[in-house]
Amino acid sequence: MGSYEGDAAGMVDAAVAKAHADAAGLRVDAENVLYVRKAILEEYEELKATLDQEGQDLGYKSHLYGGDPVSADAAIAFPERVSRLIGECHQHVNELLDMATKLEAAAKAYHYTDDEIAAMTPQAQVASVAAINATLGTFLRPWERT
Repeated sequence: MGSYEGDAAGMVDAAVAKAHADAAGLRVDAENVLYVRKAILEEYEELKATLDQEGQDLGYKSHLYGGDPVSADAAIAFPERVSRLIGECHQHVNELLDMATKLEAAAKAYHYTDDEIAAMTPQAQVASVAAINATLGTFLRPWERT
């Protein structure tokens, strides 16, 4: 059962959506839509950061493994295969982002405001914590005030 994209207008058949939710063991409703979206976005951010790092590290690991002819071939083939796998993983991670976007639309359908949705977005929480820390810092370190 793949992901259901909806019709041309983006409307999802309720029976199909219910079948997908039942198969996944997940129920999204007005009470939990923002929490489910937040959890998915947190997973997206963590997985994307890991994949991005692994992709960067891959370039540094491309070296000969031994002096024999098989190792020379492996030094070329292994990074290529891993790169393809990481690319496929990126596609799956992007599906999480698509899911979060659809959950945002669902939240709006449940009459949540943009501010309420933004407040339950991981980046918004990180930014608000940074702002609070900066504000506290001015109180805790008065000598740094300008």
